[in-house]
Amino acid sequence: MVDVSTNLIEIARDAIISIDQNGLVCTWNKEAEKIFGYSKSEIIGQQITTIIPERYRKQHNDGLLRFLMTGKPRIIDSIVEVYGKKRNGAEVPIEMSLSSQKNEDGKYIFIAIIRDLTKRKKHEIRLRAQYAVIHALSESTTVKVAFEKTLRVICETLDWDFGVVWIYHQPGDVLRCEESWNVPTIEAFEFTKKTKEISFSPGIGLPGRVLTSAKPTWINDIAEDTNFPRATSALEAGLHGAFCFPIIIKKEVLGVVEFFSLKPQEVDNDLLDMVSAIGNQIGLYIKRNHAEKLLIESEKKHRKFIEAAHDAFVGIDENGIINIWNTAAEKIFRYKNNEIIGKSINAILTYESRNMISLSNKDKKIGKILQLSGKTKKGILIPIEMSITSNNESNEKLSFAIIIRDLTEEKLWESEILKLSRAVEQSPCTILITDYEGKIEYVNPKFTRLSGYTLKDCLGKNPRILKSENTKSEKYKELWETIKSGREWQGEFYNKKKNGEFYWESASISSLKNSEGVITHFVAVKEDITERKEMEHQLLRSQKLESIGHLAAGIAHEINTPTQYIMDNTSFLVTIQHNLFLTS
Repeated sequence: MVDVSTNLIEIARDAIISIDQNGLVCTWNKEAEKIFGYSKSEIIGQQITTIIPERYRKQHNDGLLRFLMTGKPRIIDSIVEVYGKKRNGAEVPIEMSLSSQKNEDGKYIFIAIIRDLTKRKKHEIRLRAQYAVIHALSESTTVKVAFEKTLRVICETLDWDFGVVWIYHQPGDVLRCEESWNVPTIEAFEFTKKTKEISFSPGIGLPGRVLTSAKPTWINDIAEDTNFPRATSALEAGLHGAFCFPIIIKKEVLGVVEFFSLKPQEVDNDLLDMVSAIGNQIGLYIKRNHAEKLLIESEKKHRKFIEAAHDAFVGIDENGIINIWNTAAEKIFRYKNNEIIGKSINAILTYESRNMISLSNKDKKIGKILQLSGKTKKGILIPIEMSITSNNESNEKLSFAIIIRDLTEEKLWESEILKLSRAVEQSPCTILITDYEGKIEYVNPKFTRLSGYTLKDCLGKNPRILKSENTKSEKYKELWETIKSGREWQGEFYNKKKNGEFYWESASISSLKNSEGVITHFVAVKEDITERKEMEHQLLRSQKLESIGHLAAGIAHEINTPTQYIMDNTSFLVTIQHNLFLTS
C-alpha cells in the first residue's frame, strides 16, 4: 500500500486524507479529525462514504467506478467545493483538491487535501449582511421602512426567525416596540401582540438588560432564562434561542434590536461583534434621520468593515463599473483606488473568466463561489476565487458586491506539501517522527526496509523498540534534555532490528514547533553506518597489528645488540688466548 505520509503534516492547516481504490480510508490526519469528528482509529479502514452526505454517495461511487474502468478523471487534479458529513451528522462545507497515483502493485491511491470553509462562509455571509443592512438603511425613506428592511435582511441572511426593534423613551424610562418582522412560516400572532403591548424598564427582560449594560447579550434557550416576561408566548410560538444588541451612538443607547430562533443557539461571539457595529449604523440613521446624510455616514462605517477584510471587496454597478475598491483588492491586483474606480470589472479578469459571469439577477452563478483567473495591473495571471452577490431585488439600479480571494499561496502550499511528502517517502535516509511524549507517529519506507518494523508496528510506541543494551542511559537522558530545549542532537546509536540483528546509525534529531513556537513533535533523520563502522574496526585492527610488529622489532633490536657485544668480545678473548698459546 502506498503511504501518503499523512502524519508528516499533522500540523498542517488542511485535512489530508487518502483512500484506496476500494474507497477505504488509509490516511487521516489531525485536521481531518477536527473537521469531521472521527478519530484516526475510528475511520481508518472504513468507507470514505462515511463522511459523504447521503445525497452525494451514489455520485461518488459512480465516479470512482468510472475512473477505475476508463482512467478518465472529472474532478481529479482540480479544486471543488462540496459538503462533507461530520460524526454528529451535521454537514460541513469543504474545499477539496483531489489527486491520484498508483502504488507498486499498480493499484490506485486517491489523495485529498481538504479545507473547512465554515468560517469563510460565515465571514462572507456576515459581510454580505453588513453590506445589505447599509444598503437597506441608505435607500429607506422613512424610519419604519428602514427598521422593517433591516430586520428582514438580518433574519434572511443570518437565518433567524423573528426580529424586533425597541426604541428608548426617556419619559417613563422604558423601551417600546417600534417594529417587528418574522418569517412567514411561523405562527407568532400572540407573541407579536404581547411584544407590541409590553414595555421594558432597565434591567427587565432581554431588552431591558441590554439597555442597562449597553452590550450585546445572548440567550441559549428562552425556556431556561429566569428574566424573560414573554417566555410563555415565545415558547408557544416555538421560539428558543435569542440575542439582543444596543442601538448606540456616542455611548448613548437609543434602543435595542432583538432576534429569535426556532431552535436553541450556542453563543456566537463573532456574530455579536458584527451586530454591535450594525447597532451603531442604525444609531446613526435614527439620530440623523436623513437619507443623504445617512448614506455618507453608513458608507464610512461600511468602509471600515471592507478595509479590515482579508479578502478583496469590490463593488460594481449594473454596467460592471467599479465603485468600491478596498485595500486587499489593491494588494491583489496592484491597482490603486484612484486608478481603478470608474473602470470596468473586466480590467481584472481574463477573457475566459469574463465569459463565465453575467451581471444579472437571473444568472444562476450569482451567490455562488467561482474559481476564475484574475489579471493584475502588470498583466500577471493569478488564480482567484470570486463570489458575487446582488444587492437589489429588481433590475432597476442594480448593483453587486464581489468578494475575491487570491489563491496563489494556497496553490503553492498544496504543491509544496506534495513535494515534501514525496521527498520524505523516497528519502535514502530513515525518517522517524514522534509526538512530544516520544510516541511514534510516522516512519518512512526506508526505516521499514532497514529495521524491519512497519508503520503499523511502530505507531504509538517509543523509539526504544530499537534499543540495544550497548547504549548507556546517560546518553538517552542527554538526548531528551537537548531536543526538549529546542536544540539539535547529533550522535550514533547501536540499534537492534526486528529480526534481532544489530546495526549502527548516525542520527540528527530536532524539534518541530507550532505557529506559537511550542514544541509539538520531534523528527529524527538517520543514516545506516554499519559498513563504515565495520571498515573502521578492520582498519583499527590492522593498525594495532602493525604497531605490535614495530614493537617486536624494537625489542629484538634491543636484545640483539648486547648479545652481539658479548659474542664479539668472547671471540676476541678466544683469539688472544689462541695466539698466546702459539707463542709459548
